[in-house]
Amino acid sequence: MGESERVAGEISKLAKEYRWWQRTKTLLVKQTSRPVRLIDQLADRRLLHWPEKQGR
Repeated sequence: MGESERVAGEISKLAKEYRWWQRTKTLLVKQTSRPVRLIDQLADRRLLHWPEKQGR
């Protein structure tokens, strides 16, 4: 195996790993975005909104 073939094989391996990480990250974001939105909605309902000060 020549040097260029070895380098090409290493690049292919790294590219495959990179695609795997990107796919994993995408799945994680999709899985967590809905629960985070629901948590934010619950928090918004519990917030106390003070009236604006008059005269300013």
